[in-house]
Amino acid sequence: MGPLPLYRGGVAEYLRVFPRYGLTRRQIERTDRLRRAGDWAAACVEAGIAVECTLAGLDAGLRARVEADLPFFAPDLLRWHAIRMRHHSRLNYTSHELRDRGDELTLPVWVRADGAQAVGIGVRSVPPYRSRLHIAGPGEFSAAAGLDETPEYWDVRHAPALITRCGGRDPHAAHVYALLAAGRTAEAWTAAGFDVDLDTHHEPHPTRERLFRANLTWNLGDFTPALPVLAATVRAYARRHGVAAVWLTAERAEPVRLVVDRLDAERPRLRGEWYGSGWLHAVPRLPVMLQDRPPDYIDLLAGRATAADLHPLVAAALVPDEPATGPRALHLPEPAEVPCGDEIHHVGATLQVPHPAEWIERELALHALGGPVPGGCAGVVFRWRAGRRGLPEPLEGFREELRERIRYGEADTLAALRDEGLAL
Repeated sequence: MGPLPLYRGGVAEYLRVFPRYGLTRRQIERTDRLRRAGDWAAACVEAGIAVECTLAGLDAGLRARVEADLPFFAPDLLRWHAIRMRHHSRLNYTSHELRDRGDELTLPVWVRADGAQAVGIGVRSVPPYRSRLHIAGPGEFSAAAGLDETPEYWDVRHAPALITRCGGRDPHAAHVYALLAAGRTAEAWTAAGFDVDLDTHHEPHPTRERLFRANLTWNLGDFTPALPVLAATVRAYARRHGVAAVWLTAERAEPVRLVVDRLDAERPRLRGEWYGSGWLHAVPRLPVMLQDRPPDYIDLLAGRATAADLHPLVAAALVPDEPATGPRALHLPEPAEVPCGDEIHHVGATLQVPHPAEWIERELALHALGGPVPGGCAGVVFRWRAGRRGLPEPLEGFREELRERIRYGEADTLAALRDEGLAL
């Protein structure tokens, strides 16, 4: 793998695990063929996104933007990232601001200039993890997500730029992350182009000064944005939206928020502000997708993923030196060793055992009639069929992963495993 920055993030980020289910390589290939053929609606369905909107229902200006992007719109890439965003702790930290409608969060892909209408992907947070593309009005979508401003998450033209959301691969980025890893937070922000002011804030109160400083330092300690490029990001956002300051989404949002101001100066300033400050009410939140590194990148750094686990376009952007062969398919595990009487037998997910079928059925019938839970090979067959815990590894881990993949809608995976002999 290429020279990724060494910094792995704070405790909260390091322990975060992002799901990589819901899309198979075959789905991605079929979706890509449909997209290239010009059938975007069929491509969405193939990628597991129900289409619940028509272009005719859009404002004329928004419709023109959507039509211009549709030839390059990769619904499989959008769904890949959207699932991770739904599990993103900072994106979902303040759900009332994200307008979380029950168990579905709508991430806007195209937004009208006045924010009155958007075409977005709705992602469920509970099984079944369905997604839908639909038209949403004000209050129905998360403007704070920033997906509309980060086309590398859904546009094949911009997909290679995903690495820029991580800070790139230059030595300066590695230096900034190394400072963070060493706990030299203020130095890291200074090296990234910020003036750091831990004391200035509006509406000061003498008895709250120590509390303010402690909370601000705490927030900064666990905060792990794409720091090497954050100064350029906030400046560009300020120019587009005509603002002079933004606030950032740390792991803890209260009682002190992180603010970047002086965006028209040579160096922006990082400081804190009390959550209830009247001044802060007029300051917009920097969209999380602009602020943070992609979840897949975090997993790469933590060693929880390789290129073979990722969507091909994501792998090509983040680890271009490795073959983009993913996402990884699930195959039947090697048979597990099972103590059975005085012998060691091997039983796999096909449930082929070195016993006559009549013997297994007899053991299961004895249990059904009030006898003990069978042991040995019969116990494996019983626990597998009944969905009980207690299977030997690697069968237990395989079953858990298969269950999650099915919940996320991987019909291809189930069909392929049944062809391999999976017992259900």
